[in-house]
Amino acid sequence: IGLSRSHEATGKWREAVATVEHALERRPDDGDLLARRAELAFAQGQLEQARDFSKQAIAGNPNQLLARWIEAQAADAVGDHDAGRQGYEWFVHFYNRNETKDPESLWIIGQAAAEHAARTLRGRDQSEQLGAVLNGMFDAAAEADKDFWPATFSSGRLFLEKYKKGDALNDLRRALAINPNAAPVHVALGVAALNDYDIQEGHQHADRALANN
Repeated sequence: IGLSRSHEATGKWREAVATVEHALERRPDDGDLLARRAELAFAQGQLEQARDFSKQAIAGNPNQLLARWIEAQAADAVGDHDAGRQGYEWFVHFYNRNETKDPESLWIIGQAAAEHAARTLRGRDQSEQLGAVLNGMFDAAAEADKDFWPATFSSGRLFLEKYKKGDALNDLRRALAINPNAAPVHVALGVAALNDYDIQEGHQHADRALANN
């Protein structure tokens, strides 16, 4: 799974998929591998494949968080919005019922909870849930593992979506300090620059992202 993610980070999709499929030949019922295969399918727009692989993973482990996250996103992407909404809401209930400490799980739950808030909540309720996402999930994930840059990146991107530029830049730059080669972080910083009509800096981040992936 780690090797597959390394291939994906540099844009080597074929190698990323082949690595997981080779592992699945040896362990066809492994929920983590099935979830990773679903993630790769979704990232490449293969939505029905993503749903199939995620369902297989969930059948073996109903609490396979990555599979649940991919299943909800894929349902939303094909227009099955009720299933998508229910999928995002599942994470809110899971978080409330379980004590979650590992950073990757907190990061996945946080992304799903943010989607749930954006789609179903308004006003103060949405603000409170997004605050819980930022503090209880993304920040907690970053504190649990100081090198886990995806959590800091996701909080920065969320701030950027909510037009809180100062907070967004702080988190995105923290993520970049951890992983200077992370293409998604450079893309987000490029977006922030272009929002301020800083064309030169936007180009610099775009070029860096493309050089890495």
